[in-house]
Amino acid sequence: MSKKTEIKEFTYAGKLSEVIIKYIAEKRAMGILFNSEAKKLAHFDRFTMNFDCKTNTLSKELVIAYTSKTSNESSSNHIYRFNLVNRLALYMQRCGYEAYYQPKGNIKKSHTEYTPYIYSYYEIKKIFIAADETKASPQHKNYHWVVPLMFRILYTCGLRVSEMLNLTVKDVDLKRGVLNIQGTKFDKGRLVPLSNSVLQRCIEYSKQLHQLSKDDAIYFPSAKNKAFSMTRMYYIFREILQKAGISHGGKGKGPRIHDFRHTFAVHCLKQWVEKGVDITVSLPYLSAFLGHTGLQSSQKYLRLTSDLFPSINVMLENCYGDIIPLVGGDIDENN
Repeated sequence: MSKKTEIKEFTYAGKLSEVIIKYIAEKRAMGILFNSEAKKLAHFDRFTMNFDCKTNTLSKELVIAYTSKTSNESSSNHIYRFNLVNRLALYMQRCGYEAYYQPKGNIKKSHTEYTPYIYSYYEIKKIFIAADETKASPQHKNYHWVVPLMFRILYTCGLRVSEMLNLTVKDVDLKRGVLNIQGTKFDKGRLVPLSNSVLQRCIEYSKQLHQLSKDDAIYFPSAKNKAFSMTRMYYIFREILQKAGISHGGKGKGPRIHDFRHTFAVHCLKQWVEKGVDITVSLPYLSAFLGHTGLQSSQKYLRLTSDLFPSINVMLENCYGDIIPLVGGDIDENN
């Protein structure tokens, strides 16, 4: 078993240990690795040992005490803990246990939240051209095959960068033309269809790189035949941006590689609106496609679409003003 698929075990001994163990077992029975979540739940389990609470009961007092933001804690980690305990509460309620589910309005996101950079169609074209000019190197003989397809997958499939980097050969179903995304953030495994043009590229790519590969081989291998690190992927991205002539505002200012995902969503909505598609019907499909836990994150893309494309602004406001957030633009980069 590779390190990527190795199940990590942790010890639980608090008053919620029985429930936590069952919850983790259910997730893993569904094929979800659940390692980082199990580790964080072990931290939560230790917290319950120093808190006066009933056995197998997730009280309001316990939830609020644990999910309170600690000093110097990042907003993303705070939100992660908040959501993890809320998902445990939903499981407990489903199983008949007493559990408090904390309203999402109780958590305040950072005011420094990043406003996505939406690439224009022209910029996407320049990025693809720059990626296609990538050369093979003595260290990575297939580099010129890997880079062009990675950027097309990011834009046309709307994947999170980590989801793309961790794709294995078996995750790319060339017969059905879909990507099988598993072990994702929020445990939202999903099937993502490939466009005809990208599917043909995947077929040619697989012939070149993966005719003899095992099912668990990384689909986009680095020079060491492992998944690219996020640091290395960021370096590749900056190099492609420079070749494409797209300026970068510096660290923390973007554009960012995650903005391909935001751009995919906005461009998708723009096309739907222009074709007269009922957004109230199609928005849940976009939410499922992106692996969101609900419609709130997807609805924010409506505001971005409205702001960026004045030609369809009136149409959006008239038809869907009731589901467009009054304040938009800021989207959690990890969504």
